[in-house]
Amino acid sequence: MSFQDVCSICGNQAKVVGLGPLDQYHNVDCEVCGSYSISDIARDYVCEDKNTQQHRVKLSSFLRERTIKNLEKITVVVEDKDGQPVPRITIEGIVEAFPKNLADRIDRALLNLALLSKFAGDKVKLNEKDYSIFCPDSIRIDATFFIMEQLISEDYVKGHQGFPTELIVTSKGWNRVADLQRTVNKESKQGFVAMWFDSSMDLVWKKAIQKAITDAGFTPRRIDNKEHNNKICDEIIAEIRNSKFVVCDFTGQRGGVYFEAGFALGLGLPVIWTCKSNEVDKLHFDTRQYNHIVWDEEEDLYTKLFNRIKATII
Repeated sequence: MSFQDVCSICGNQAKVVGLGPLDQYHNVDCEVCGSYSISDIARDYVCEDKNTQQHRVKLSSFLRERTIKNLEKITVVVEDKDGQPVPRITIEGIVEAFPKNLADRIDRALLNLALLSKFAGDKVKLNEKDYSIFCPDSIRIDATFFIMEQLISEDYVKGHQGFPTELIVTSKGWNRVADLQRTVNKESKQGFVAMWFDSSMDLVWKKAIQKAITDAGFTPRRIDNKEHNNKICDEIIAEIRNSKFVVCDFTGQRGGVYFEAGFALGLGLPVIWTCKSNEVDKLHFDTRQYNHIVWDEEEDLYTKLFNRIKATII
């Protein structure tokens, strides 16, 4: 099997087609990872970097989920730079987006099974190449079987643990899917913005954040000139609840932005974290763990934010 016949992420046989000058990018169609593109630098990085190799299963799960949802093909890169295909996402960004706890991985696996079901009661046929739809945190097959066992024991699906198998989403499972879809405001087209309302940030709002959200197909919403004294105002709470995602820029280190980010996380909404490069060292230690978009100029923030929205808000 030649290099051109192998998925560089999971190592399984795949259809690989070179793109661009000197094949700088490759389109990949893989039974495990789904359909995606990858830069030659990212391909080499995945194969050679030991830390990244430990995260391969997370990359596979992220990409397979996008394919199941019939989303636009995404390009995997090492660094987010101008001139690269859109939508794109860094390897670090994929690892950061992977569900952090078991409950979330079970929910994501259930959503994947629901999408693979042609109708209620459909038997979803699965084999050993379908491990990625279960969002396991290890390449060991036991990790996949554990998620499968939890879905069965919670009565979210019927069937037997193992491969090959046929799983049926139960009525309890479909009810759980409906709850999850309501939680993430599936139909909302609004992106809420929390940021410092200072005149120095006017162009950041107009040329970067507002424009990126609009160009990505969403409606930007922020509540101007509202100072928070010990509690967040009801209007802001209502707007966050009505949003599909929240953009939080921590430039200026405003307490209200931290509050709004935490509130959105508590609702289960996706939060996109941003901060100007000269203030990154001022970020609170509780939030430094998140993958911030670090920016220098408005154009820089626009490009990175637009791409992050296109890559992760699904």
